Amino acid sequence: MDAQEFMNYLFDNIENEMKGTLAEQLLKEEFSGKQINQIICQECNYISENSEPIYFVPAQIQNHASLEESLESHVKGEWLQGPNAYRCSGCEKKVTALKRSCFSTLPHTLMIHLKRFEFNLESLTRVKVNSKLSFPTHLDMTKYCKEYLDTVEHRDNKSNSPVITTHEYELVGILVHSGGADAGHYYSLRNFQFYCCCCCCCCCCCCCCCIYIREQLNDGSLGQWLEFNDDLVTYFNANQIPEKCFGGTQTMSLQDKNGQYVTRIIDKSYSAYLLAYRRKGLANPHLDMDTSLFHRQIDTIKWQQLNGQIPSNDPQPVPQSQLQLQT
Repeated sequence: MDAQEFMNYLFDNIENEMKGTLAEQLLKEEFSGKQINQIICQECNYISENSEPIYFVPAQIQNHASLEESLESHVKGEWLQGPNAYRCSGCEKKVTALKRSCFSTLPHTLMIHLKRFEFNLESLTRVKVNSKLSFPTHLDMTKYCKEYLDTVEHRDNKSNSPVITTHEYELVGILVHSGGADAGHYYSLRNFQFYCCCCCCCCCCCCCCCIYIREQLNDGSLGQWLEFNDDLVTYFNANQIPEKCFGGTQTMSLQDKNGQYVTRIIDKSYSAYLLAYRRKGLANPHLDMDTSLFHRQIDTIKWQQLNGQIPSNDPQPVPQSQLQLQT
C-alpha cells in the first residue's frame, strides 16, 4: 500500500467514523471535488456525461514534461473513431466522438496524484516512472473546468458575456518518494498551518519519515519551507524544489571495476508523488472551529492500527506518546 492508496483508505475510514457527527462534511468540504467524464458526439454535439467525487486529481507522467501539460491531456481527451467509434444516443448511430475529463467543482485543498507507479505488462511487475515532470508553485485550474470549456466552446447560453470563475492555487505541500516501486522512503512539504493528510501518510506508511512544511505568517501569507526529517527540523530552500522533486536524471561519479572514477547519467530515485495546493485568497473556515471531533476520529484509527485492527507497514510498534497528532 503506497501513500496515495493509504490516504484513500484513511479518508474512507474517517468518513465512516464521522457519520452522524458535527464534523461529518468536514473532510469533503476541504478535500473533495467533482470530476466530469464526457463523450461528445462530433455530428449532433450530443454530450453523454457522468460525474464522480474525487479526492485526488490524477496526472500521468509518461510523455509529459510538466503538470500543466499532463492536466491539458485530460481536457484534450482521446478520439473514439473507426473500429472504436461511439454509438451516439442522439444520432442513434456510430459516430466519431471526443472522450475527455474536466472538473465541475474543486476543493479548498487540491491534492494531485502524480502517477509514478505503473504495471509493466512485459515483466508483469510494478515499475517506477522516474521521468522529469515540473510543476508550478502557482497553479491556475480554470481552463480545466467544465464552466470554462462550456464558455469557450459556446455551450453556455446563460449570458452573452459570462463571468468565468477562476480557480487559482498555491503550492503548500509535496510528498516525495525516494526509492523503487516496491520499497522506499517518503518525505513531504506542506504548509504548517493547514492540516494536510500527507503527514498522516508519512507517519503510517513508512518506517522513517521526512516532512517539509511551509510556514504561515501572522498576516496569513506563506513563509519559508521547513524540513522535518524524522526528529530533525531544518529550513528548506524552495529553490531546491526542482532538483529535489521534479525527478529526471542526475550526473554521478562512479567507480568502475578497475578502480577508476567515471561519470554516468542515471535516473533520480527521488521525485514528487503527491502535491497539495491551497486555493488562493481563501481563509480556512475550519481553523477557528472546534475540530476536536475530527482529530478524535484520527486518533481512534491510529489506535486501531496499533492494536492490529488496521495493518501497518511500520516494522516497529508506534509508541503511545506519538499518537497525539498536531494541526
